[in-house]
Amino acid sequence: ANQIAFLYTLGFNVSSAVVNLSQIPLFVVPYLAPRFGLDTTIDEFMSVGKLVGGARMSVIEFYDIDGKGEGSTYTLKKSVIADIKKHAIDEKDADVRIQELEAIIPVVKEANLRGRLFTSSMTRELGLEEKASFRDKLSQFSAYFFVQGERFNTQTTIIASYNLIRRDMAERRKAGKKYFSVRQGKEIEVPENVNELRKIATEDALYTAQETNGGATLETTMPYAKQGIGRVALMYKSFGVLMNSAMIKSALIGTKQLFAKNPEQRKQALKQLAGIHLSAMLFAGVGGIPIWGIVSMLWDLALDDDEDDADTILRKYVGEGFYKGPLSTITGMDVSQRIKLNDLIFQENRFMRDPSVEETIGYYLGGPFLSTVKRFDRAMGDMVDGEFGRMTEAMLPAGASNLMTSLRFYSDEGVQSRRGDFIYEDISGGEVFSKALGFAPLNYTFNTEQSARDNKVKRSIGEQKKKLSQRYYRALRFKDYGEAQEVWKEIQAFNKEHPLTPLSRETILKSLKGQNRTTATMHNGVAVSPTYRLALEKSWKEYSR
Repeated sequence: ANQIAFLYTLGFNVSSAVVNLSQIPLFVVPYLAPRFGLDTTIDEFMSVGKLVGGARMSVIEFYDIDGKGEGSTYTLKKSVIADIKKHAIDEKDADVRIQELEAIIPVVKEANLRGRLFTSSMTRELGLEEKASFRDKLSQFSAYFFVQGERFNTQTTIIASYNLIRRDMAERRKAGKKYFSVRQGKEIEVPENVNELRKIATEDALYTAQETNGGATLETTMPYAKQGIGRVALMYKSFGVLMNSAMIKSALIGTKQLFAKNPEQRKQALKQLAGIHLSAMLFAGVGGIPIWGIVSMLWDLALDDDEDDADTILRKYVGEGFYKGPLSTITGMDVSQRIKLNDLIFQENRFMRDPSVEETIGYYLGGPFLSTVKRFDRAMGDMVDGEFGRMTEAMLPAGASNLMTSLRFYSDEGVQSRRGDFIYEDISGGEVFSKALGFAPLNYTFNTEQSARDNKVKRSIGEQKKKLSQRYYRALRFKDYGEAQEVWKEIQAFNKEHPLTPLSRETILKSLKGQNRTTATMHNGVAVSPTYRLALEKSWKEYSR
């Protein structure tokens, strides 16, 4: 199930790699900067990013491994040393670069032993490998873009964290200060022995990487997401759980619920929260910051369906540029919905209004696999209707489907509804390209979100009108004049609240006449249209009891 869901959500999808790569500047750097300094953290991640990129996303290829398990030894390959000396500025530069690669051997070895470094079997790493079949090979091939992003993030975060931690420990040892170990959760004396120092740095670096960038692989995800229904329901949710856990931990430290006697940790935690919110605002706008997810949820509880929801109120107040963020505004691609730091675990089903309990349970337990099944169902419906282009889009994996959809946008010179009405016209070449990558054009998403809001309000107002009219009709029909008077008061209150769409006396009279006509056509409690009545009466006479 997960193989199929992955293929049809992230398979061959370039945008999945782009979104994945945003994790370091969006979350990891703001999380570590309060501990090590912003400039130092950025410089280290830039340096290690070049290292990992130069290693083609596999730093383990720099080393010869002799033996297995804990007893194995890692040594820098002679070919790597020769290549460094060949391209170095001078002998001193070569020695520095060689020493840097030798210094990270402890963390590379431990990360490899714990399964944190990707191997050639990408489907096994992602929890997709169930049987050796064509489907496995297809899933592995389709995961190329996603896995490259994941490899870069994981290795860069582990090695950069390791370098930052061991340097911080060395500086604290010189200054006679203690070091706070995030893995042990307490301040410790910095050991004089270099190997002991590197061992502690390795443990803290792997813990930090798991806390800020873990959960994409099956080995590092939470236990409930490793098998059974949890594996299906929690697909892609591990990331959200870890991000929320890290932020909750910072909030607890910042409010003195954890490490209350350590003011330095409290300051760092508060700076972490501030930094994460600022980076989220930069990448995903005000609507994508973590705290807004909580605020909007509570606010929506106090709002009726015929009112603007919290997100709409915010975007009208701050404007689209601030709501979606500068990244989306500048590029014209709606990246905000993909990288925002709220709704990471529970997301509202935008396509199902007032779902039943069964539908809600199915929506969350079914996970991406249920969405994929519904996608196939839509494809079958398109085939029956003769919409073979849309059928092909639905049947193809995500990356190919995005390309097909972008070609349709280009040929239609815009985005059209199924009945041929324009949702967004005069689409540009850049917007077509963004859709091919997997990002919807910003102007298109604005139009659809605005229309969704309008339809929600219209449906709510229409349903209120219908219910009031029906109640008023039943009260008059059964001569319940007390109820009729009460309903009339509610109608007046409704009209006061909605002066532009009132339930007028003429509308009520028209509704009453319609109700009377419907009553006259009833048969066994069901309204029968005059158009079909003669045919149905003939059918009724054919029954015998």
